[in-house]
Amino acid sequence: SDTVRMKVEDRFVLRPVDLVAPVGTQQPVMIWELLAERREGFPDLPAIERRAEDWVHAYEFYARREWAAAAEAFRSYEATHGPDTVAHLYIERCEGFAVAPPSTDWNGVQAFDHK
Repeated sequence: SDTVRMKVEDRFVLRPVDLVAPVGTQQPVMIWELLAERREGFPDLPAIERRAEDWVHAYEFYARREWAAAAEAFRSYEATHGPDTVAHLYIERCEGFAVAPPSTDWNGVQAFDHK
């Protein structure tokens, strides 16, 4: 969650994964993925930080409803950083939204109605 992210982002490289509304709540929560620990000597830390930056770049297109640009950015992300299940999910979402856009009041939240 954002609360945890704020407490650990100086020690860990994170990327936003999805904005969700868990069952029983209306309040959206951003889910974050821990990618690496920020410590001297951590292997490939600059590459992992770049990976996180590239992800945020692609995710920003998605959040702005720029479906074609977002899909292309997620494809570029995979081409640069290797296969990624979450990127593939977003590519599929973007392609679907390009054909059938969400309503104008869409706020990016994935709501869940069951556990």
